[in-house]
Amino acid sequence: MKQALDSNYLIPLGSELRVLLNSEHISYGEVHSALKTKGIFSGSNDKSITVPLLAATLLTPSGYSALIEASVDRDSKPKMKVSALDLVTSNSDWITPLKQLFETDFNPFAGIENIEVIDIPGVVVDGKDKVRIPFSIVRKDFSKDWTQREIRFDGEVAIERNGGSLKLDFSSTHSSKETEIANRRMTAHISKTLKDSGITQSEVER
Repeated sequence: MKQALDSNYLIPLGSELRVLLNSEHISYGEVHSALKTKGIFSGSNDKSITVPLLAATLLTPSGYSALIEASVDRDSKPKMKVSALDLVTSNSDWITPLKQLFETDFNPFAGIENIEVIDIPGVVVDGKDKVRIPFSIVRKDFSKDWTQREIRFDGEVAIERNGGSLKLDFSSTHSSKETEIANRRMTAHISKTLKDSGITQSEVER
């Protein structure tokens, strides 16, 4: 859940603004759009051209809020990645090994800075052919020096077998770079666990 942005707290200027605009939080298009709203039209979206132009202007509180909100909205939109693994046999019990997935010291959030896990990932069995691993985090400082905000992001890894096929379908849904990293680590760990258990043919997803 988003907190209201108090843009009167501090609006970065000069070199501080350039750091923010050049960061991965702000896209090329968002910088270009901010310039257009100020009546500045650039023939290129390249940040090497647009960032110095925008940094040389004075951002109003509303202009700054619009820039940050556009970035947050983009980051919060769910994105999905799909992959698959082949089972060794049609009667493979692939769900049981996954139930113990988090009973080891495996931590998909290790080394990810500035987050708090608010909904710990757990294995949810949906019937006999589907497993979900949902979770939620809070990013504790999205450019904290400038915005003083916390934002919640959700992620999920789902594994499903359709009918009696010899294929497990993976779908990984993320809404930030942090949840994408966690999903990627969980998917890799799941793949290795199933391969080590002799259930799948490979630990590398297709």
